Amino acid sequence: MTIAYGGGSCPSVPSGFIAVPAGMICSVTTPGGELTALYYTGTATDPRLSRVENPGGVVTDFAYGTGDTLTEVRTPGAADVEDSTLTALNWADGSDAVGR
Repeated sequence: MTIAYGGGSCPSVPSGFIAVPAGMICSVTTPGGELTALYYTGTATDPRLSRVENPGGVVTDFAYGTGDTLTEVRTPGAADVEDSTLTALNWADGSDAVGR
């Protein structure tokens, strides 16, 4: 397994994402050559993991609220639906990601 970090040999960053900051993981490649790419939003000093793209273009997206709290996840199945929306997260205590 090979892990690449920002500032090194990273996949091209799609529109809407920031360049991967130095020290942050940008990709993981299996011994068989399959690559998983990680993309970030935010700033270089406050990056947020916002997309994981697995082999075959399978995408999982993450959205954040105030205080960089993870609030929503769009799973690979939802990403295949053209007009899909993100799924709000609910915690075990019954509250949502913003404490409601």
